[in-house]
Amino acid sequence: MEKYYQNHIRMLFAILILFGVLITSLFLFFTDKIINYNSEIVHSMEMEDSREEMRRLVDNLIVRIEDTRKKTRDEGEDMISFIEEAIRRTENKEKLYTVIQSYLKELKIGRMVEIIAIDKNRDNYGIKFDRNNRIALEITKEEVHDRIHSMALYKSVETEEYIYHIMISEEKINEYVKDIIYDEVHHTIYGNQYIWINEVINYEGGDGYAIRLIHPNLKKSEGEFLSTDMQDAVGNYPYQKELEGINLKGEIFHTYYFKNLINDNVAEKLSYAKLYEPYDWIIATGEPLEDILGAANGLDRATEDTAKKLIIVFLGIELILLIGIIYLQKKYQSNISVFIKQETEIDGLTGAFSRKSGEKILQNAFEKYRTQQSTYMVAVIDIDHFKSVNDTYGHTVGDQVLRQMVYKIKGCIRETDYLIRWGGDEFILLCSGVDSPLQRGIANKILECARKLNINTPQGLVHTTLSIGYSSFFIEDNNYQKTLERIDKALYFSKEKGRNCCSDYAELVYRKEKE
Repeated sequence: MEKYYQNHIRMLFAILILFGVLITSLFLFFTDKIINYNSEIVHSMEMEDSREEMRRLVDNLIVRIEDTRKKTRDEGEDMISFIEEAIRRTENKEKLYTVIQSYLKELKIGRMVEIIAIDKNRDNYGIKFDRNNRIALEITKEEVHDRIHSMALYKSVETEEYIYHIMISEEKINEYVKDIIYDEVHHTIYGNQYIWINEVINYEGGDGYAIRLIHPNLKKSEGEFLSTDMQDAVGNYPYQKELEGINLKGEIFHTYYFKNLINDNVAEKLSYAKLYEPYDWIIATGEPLEDILGAANGLDRATEDTAKKLIIVFLGIELILLIGIIYLQKKYQSNISVFIKQETEIDGLTGAFSRKSGEKILQNAFEKYRTQQSTYMVAVIDIDHFKSVNDTYGHTVGDQVLRQMVYKIKGCIRETDYLIRWGGDEFILLCSGVDSPLQRGIANKILECARKLNINTPQGLVHTTLSIGYSSFFIEDNNYQKTLERIDKALYFSKEKGRNCCSDYAELVYRKEKE
């Protein structure tokens, strides 16, 4: 039998060696094509995802600019209404001037508001208010009229002495909005990207065609004039290319080369730029291709590394399998030994640990208790009136009772606990990490499980109970046998109490002392 088994293994591994050689040849042939195909797909997906993210980033900022413009205009209208109401309800002129100055100075939006009060009784005379000053000025009705018509928001209020013209120009609104957007772009984190904005002066290009308005990464260069003749790190003309795309479609994706500010390495960047026409802004963002394709490049390297490793594995498979034959032969002998050992360690009838293995388990636990002060519960479990079951129903039913009882007890204890068949219908239970206060609860749980056990037999229903005695390792114990002696005494005490119960050795000692 063993010789047949060994020949079968040799034949199997010979087939596997031939199969390994075939797979290695095919693998070497297809590896390069697979790597290139995967690389193209992943690169394309990563680039498309990055383009969508850049477009979303820029479009979101444009939406916020539009929202900010609307909100600013609404706030300007509210501000004008506040001032109008203040003029109407304030009769004292000096108090009114103080209120107006307060509004203009304390409210952030007050810097946009311009107020000119025309004296009804004096020609060409008025008062101009801003957030810091109140000054007299000479101004004609025609000048006031021209000024009013150039304003984005306007309202006039007439009193006995003055006509108050409250105005906000489109220029002031735009300045206010641009300041808000400037702060947002500088202080908002957009993942691995950032946004920069250039303001176009001349759509035909050339020197000074635009101003670098906002650039969080090159803040010192803000305000510099740009030229379409400027070159990137490898001599290309990115501003020229960007402006051509803006003029053609209003947006463009393009790449250019830049020097890393930290190590001066030249890297390629993908950029997306879009025109915001109301402000002549080119709003752009970008990300180095190395960052975009980082995952894809990592996959390429991982695939290549895997291919190399697989080649080594396949080339070495013959040697490994030859070694494997020897190993499996030894493993076979070892498994036989383990099987024999398990047969002797496990009680064949009940599935509990045998007494032989149980003695080793108890000895190891006792040594652990002595060296590491580990806590254990040790209990002896006896099936009540088991001899009567054998005499009445026969040994077949008795064996069935033993098997079912062990099954029930195992269902009540932990997988780390040991149930040992000590002899006949007597079992030893060893539970680690169980202090004295918890031991009665475990014993009662086992009793309750046993009470629910009913076995149907041809002679009728068999119902059995348990008696349990339990204790722990004591410091004065020289060996675990001392503990077994104590729990035997506790077991007999349970039987004296009428069986179907549990007793702690400490309870027995207490009763004797009391007597």
